[in-house]
Amino acid sequence: MRTVTYTHKGWMGVCPVYIGDTETDCPCVDARHWALEPLHELSLGFYGFLFMLMGLMGVDPPGWPIRITGRLSDPKVVEVHE
Repeated sequence: MRTVTYTHKGWMGVCPVYIGDTETDCPCVDARHWALEPLHELSLGFYGFLFMLMGLMGVDPPGWPIRITGRLSDPKVVEVHE
């Protein structure tokens, strides 16, 4: 288990998310509410499938579609089970 500090909010595909570690190559992204987790999984599945198809066509897939829309006024600290 580790602690993640979410400092930004935004969108991952069709799911509103909290975003942490924005300065790294692999930011932490989590749905803003547990009820939105199916949307997050849907986005991950859709883009994972799309990236797989692009790889089969010999095209380098772009990065994940994460859009940062703002900074959180109070950072959100969460313990994450890996």
